Amino acid sequence: MQIWLLHKRFAMQQLASYEATGVGGDAGAILDRSLSGDRVFAKMHRDAGNIEELDWQTYEMAYNIMARTLLPPTLLIFLDAQPETAFDRMQKRQRVAEAGVPLNYLVALRKGYQELLQEAERGLMPWAHAVRVARIPWDPDTTSEKDWDRTAQTVTPFSHD
Repeated sequence: MQIWLLHKRFAMQQLASYEATGVGGDAGAILDRSLSGDRVFAKMHRDAGNIEELDWQTYEMAYNIMARTLLPPTLLIFLDAQPETAFDRMQKRQRVAEAGVPLNYLVALRKGYQELLQEAERGLMPWAHAVRVARIPWDPDTTSEKDWDRTAQTVTPFSHD
């Protein structure tokens, strides 16, 4: 499943790169998850014993080849909410797909994303040399609706002069 998702995400990011260069007629593209974001989930499955070592090595080889062939993103935005906040929000939404997700899963997921961001910020990802990372606090007591416009301006990747 993770290999299939890797290929789907690669195709999406490849199309976004194509459109972002102007060849596709658009000025840019926004993705809600990247190849590297999906890798966070794959690592969690590996750590949980759902992916055998040989399958993980195959995944990593494919990921590294794919990551090196894509144009790097300009900006990586991380809406940083504590796992407890995310859990409470999921409970309030009552979506069937989110039912039964335990808090410890969200704790592990946040840890995985923190590792990804640190790798990007330290230049350890194949694409990290060109990306700017914006961490935005997204807990209820850190961002109000009033502050959203100011917050959004801090992550605008292009000048509107």
